[in-house]
Amino acid sequence: MADALNHRRLKSFASGPPHNYFQLPPVAVQSIAHDILSALKHLHDHRILHRDVKPGNLYITKDGRIQLGDFGLAKAVPQLAYAKAERHSSASSGFKTCMTHEGNSSVTQGLCTLQYRPPELLFGSTGIHHESVDIWSAGCVLAELLTLSGPLFPGQSVLDQLGRIFDVLGTPTEESWPSVSMLPDWNKVRFETKPGTGLRQKILGEDSWNNLGCLVGKMLTLDPCCRPSAQKCLQHSWLLSFNDSCESDESWERQARQSVANELIPSFLQIANPIYFSPSNEESGNNETTDVIIGDKKSTDECSTRDPFAYTKYYASKIAYSRRSFPQSFYPDHQKLKNGIGSQRNQSCK
Repeated sequence: MADALNHRRLKSFASGPPHNYFQLPPVAVQSIAHDILSALKHLHDHRILHRDVKPGNLYITKDGRIQLGDFGLAKAVPQLAYAKAERHSSASSGFKTCMTHEGNSSVTQGLCTLQYRPPELLFGSTGIHHESVDIWSAGCVLAELLTLSGPLFPGQSVLDQLGRIFDVLGTPTEESWPSVSMLPDWNKVRFETKPGTGLRQKILGEDSWNNLGCLVGKMLTLDPCCRPSAQKCLQHSWLLSFNDSCESDESWERQARQSVANELIPSFLQIANPIYFSPSNEESGNNETTDVIIGDKKSTDECSTRDPFAYTKYYASKIAYSRRSFPQSFYPDHQKLKNGIGSQRNQSCK
């Protein structure tokens, strides 16, 4: 999925700012967001934190489904969430233990890729992490889908990342983020107090904001206790309508998934010809034959519906033949260089 996003960004950069000239179809964004949040809900229901959600760890299948992979930083925890009552208690002992426990700071630095790392980790929290860590990262990914302009907060260091977040969302205070001052690195640096420009300025388009932008805004709340769970995100009206449509009409779901595949899989990767393994051919048992021309030779290649790689093999054969027949005269010094190396070897042997 990461390569697919870069493919789309490069295509749109040719004319100017990508979000002004190209946007993913709403149904494709719906399908991607639904798959990501469904994967997180499944993990969180089983008390597993992924802790490295980013485009590079999201994979797209040929039928347009998004899958979450790379569980190298994932961890099973005995309790995913701490109660909000603990945070607001007078002693705040439970919250302090959860969020500001002094541990190995290198552990925090290794969790989540920097551009998708939540602010509590940027401030050095090394305690038992909440599922909101994954929610923040997923919110950054969904915002990236809406803008197609790279990471929402493209920081190059921890301080730069915090500064970029606060430029948009505002500088946190004890009122907006209770107990933030208890985080290990809170007092190590001071940021200018400012309200922030707001996420609305980043996500252009009224429909994009109304459909998914508001949900992304909630997912990117500075206070981790105020971020919605994956299950709560899936109850958003826009995603609920997508789920209802999929359950009521299988053909509509296939079209939605196909929209994702068409938009995110680069054309040069769409090699396999669907006619060779389409359902209609499989049902009829019809095996089609095609004439494959390799160089000046013509052969009949039976592309059976049972071999979905037949078309790929055909292209591989063409590439191999092209390389064999590539004129060596294109490299005028190639033969001289080869002869020179050979003569040097002969002299050294003597």
